[in-house]
Amino acid sequence: DDAILCSNFLSRMNIVHEFLTYETEGNWDVVNGYVCQIETSKNIIGYYEYKGQIFLKLKKMVGTVGNLYNKRALERLVDFSFEIAKTNQSSEYHIDRFLNFDGIEIIVPYPFLADIQPVNSTICNTNHLIAYKWFKNEEKKTIHIIEQFIKETPPLDILLNN
Repeated sequence: DDAILCSNFLSRMNIVHEFLTYETEGNWDVVNGYVCQIETSKNIIGYYEYKGQIFLKLKKMVGTVGNLYNKRALERLVDFSFEIAKTNQSSEYHIDRFLNFDGIEIIVPYPFLADIQPVNSTICNTNHLIAYKWFKNEEKKTIHIIEQFIKETPPLDILLNN
C-alpha cells in the first residue's frame, strides 16, 4: 500500500516467472520485490544472470514489498499472528523477519521490482516519514553491498532446463 512498481514490471515479471519455473525447478520460498536492508555481503549466497536480469539469492530478507510466496513460505505465514504483531513493537516480530526460517530460499530480482513511497501505510504504525527515511538510508547501503558483491563475485551457474 506504500509502494510503486517499476515501469517495466510486467515484462520483468514474465522473466521472473520463467526463471522460477525453469531454472530453480520450484526450489524457492520467497521472491522479494524490494529488499531495503542487507547488513553484510555475507547475507548474499550468490546471484544468477538470466535473460538480462540479476537474481540474488539471500540467506535472509527485510521487506515484503512486491513479494511472491511459494508453498513453504505460505505454510509458515499461517503461523504468523497479526494480533501479536500489532501489540509487539519489537522488530523481531515483523512478518518479514518471521519468514527468515532456517533453509529459506529467497530470490531477489535486481534492480528491485518495486520502490517504497513516503505515504501513510495501512499496516505500519510508525510515522511514515521517519520510516521512509530509514528505508531509503538502508536501501543506499544495501545497493552498495549488492553492487560490490556483483563486481567481485562471478554469477552462480543456472540449470539448463530449456
